[in-house]
Amino acid sequence: MVSSTDPMSTPARPKCSDALVTKGGFILFVSKTSLGGVSNWWGEVSGKPAYAMLRRGASAVEDEGRVMQLLDGDEIIWHGEHPDPNAPPVFKAVKGWYTKSFGNKKSTKIILGSPAL
Repeated sequence: MVSSTDPMSTPARPKCSDALVTKGGFILFVSKTSLGGVSNWWGEVSGKPAYAMLRRGASAVEDEGRVMQLLDGDEIIWHGEHPDPNAPPVFKAVKGWYTKSFGNKKSTKIILGSPAL
């Protein structure tokens, strides 16, 4: 059971509009402009959030050059196609996958949305 004083009981409210933390601890980075049907929003996602957003029709940034611009110098390994041969079909349908390191942990991610560059 999660107590009301537990920081994971509700999504964190960031001081800026750049990051949202979900109950599951996933971090979604979003540009500073509105999501309300307007362009210029994007998120770097993986796992269940990526699956849910792709299933709901979120657009993937599939161009390696645009991904590199958005990540602004972050070191990644570009895959294009999802590197796991057993990945769900919704992951296999898009080509913007890359692997990024966070300390000693690696995560396969994709950028979803419609960023303005």
